[in-house]
Amino acid sequence: MSLKIGGFQKNTLIDFPGVVASLVFTQGCNFRCPYCHNPSLISLPILESSTTYNISTLPNNSNFKLTNNNLNLIDESEIFAFLKKRKGLIDGVTITGGEPTLQPALESFCFKLKNMGFKVKVDTNGSRPDVIENLIKRELVDFIAMDIKSNKEGYKYLVGASEQIGVEEKIDIKNYKNSNKHALNKTLNFSLIIKSIKLIIKHSPAYEFRTTCVKPFITPEIMPEIGEMIKGASKYVLQHCSKNVKMFNPLFFQKNNPYPDPFLSDDELAHIRLIMKPYVQECSIR
Repeated sequence: MSLKIGGFQKNTLIDFPGVVASLVFTQGCNFRCPYCHNPSLISLPILESSTTYNISTLPNNSNFKLTNNNLNLIDESEIFAFLKKRKGLIDGVTITGGEPTLQPALESFCFKLKNMGFKVKVDTNGSRPDVIENLIKRELVDFIAMDIKSNKEGYKYLVGASEQIGVEEKIDIKNYKNSNKHALNKTLNFSLIIKSIKLIIKHSPAYEFRTTCVKPFITPEIMPEIGEMIKGASKYVLQHCSKNVKMFNPLFFQKNNPYPDPFLSDDELAHIRLIMKPYVQECSIR
């Protein structure tokens, strides 16, 4: 069994704090954020029949399907061959996605990296705390970055939402139960997100929580709820959402979003930072 890799960046100075790293993009995600900058990584490849990773083991899977989509995957042997040649120049590897914790080969991939002497960072949406816990217990990860998407109601839109979200109806997070006819998945186990947060705060060797800021999922009114979710965290990062990139659902930004400009300004992010400062030890804007 090997990691399903949809992309590889040979070096990065910004994706692993304090470490010169390579960047591995895993294929497949169980979220459907309309502003996702890596839409080509969302579809899951068909996996080996021998693996226990199948539709019944994916979280929140009521309408989730495994697809092939003629994906051009990178053999992990190519990654290890490159890293072997660059040892001493590359100090670590960031595994991102997609969602890495959906990959049954994630632990073995991390194990190989650690055996080669590389530091390992894993980016996650927090939907599979059991995988995160195993990585920490087995000392296979040095840094975890978890995305905090929104408050509880906002997550119901972002997990498994169809491409039509925000096209035929306005997004009203406060009245989610009555307005979200396009949500494919209405059974998000939000406790998984909270469990991952607590696990990372308590046990991860190093970590950060981060939020890509897009209205209506991130607003000043919502931030105190997020503050309570990550209360006591050592580091929280607010990120601008880039406008001029390929996104999973560009129509979300063009029709019926309740905000004329979903992208937060510098002043708006600064205001949100002030709201979040009492909840965390450090809050920054990236």
